[in-house]
Amino acid sequence: MVERYHPGAYHERSNLLIRMIERRRTSWIVRLLEVGGDESVIEVGVGAGNVLERVPAARRFGLDLSMRLLGDARRRLGRRAGFIQGDAAALPIASRSIDRVICSEVLEHLPDPSAAVAEIARVVRQHGIVVLSVPNEPLIDRIKMVLRWARVLPLFSSKGYGVPADMKDEWHLHEFDRTRLTEIVKPNLAIERIVGVPSDFFPVRWVARCRPAAAH
Repeated sequence: MVERYHPGAYHERSNLLIRMIERRRTSWIVRLLEVGGDESVIEVGVGAGNVLERVPAARRFGLDLSMRLLGDARRRLGRRAGFIQGDAAALPIASRSIDRVICSEVLEHLPDPSAAVAEIARVVRQHGIVVLSVPNEPLIDRIKMVLRWARVLPLFSSKGYGVPADMKDEWHLHEFDRTRLTEIVKPNLAIERIVGVPSDFFPVRWVARCRPAAAH
């Protein structure tokens, strides 16, 4: 899956329109995270480090199951971050030890996304912030259906990244929309704000800022 759908290639070598949406999504993640200079941040499912690189924190950490992706992230960030191999459903991190947590376009790929959310809620400090991002898959599939009908979907692929025909491939284990995201988050996290990307009127992605449920 890493070879076929490399997150670094998606951020850097996909179609220009896709890259613009990803830059906007990353900007919203950083904005909603509200990071101060001395706060600790971990990205669960760091991929190639494209999102974590944009986070202005003194203490940055990236976790991923793939050693290949951790190597790519380490080459990108060098000594500016620490890296951990681990499973999102069993984080090797002490409870209430992290100020900010990012989980970006990861939950839909996990066998048990609820377990990952529970683990994220466990490791974040009581008054910390969690930012989750998921694709709005029903809308994306409708868009792709129209593009296939118009015979222009191949134009959205590039030499660096091929766009799948729909969101029901072997890489996506769960179909997410706003309702599904809300269901998965409860009862461990409380959503403070949800933003549609590129806009609330055309939400190809949902980005949610959450707090530990016990803090509300």
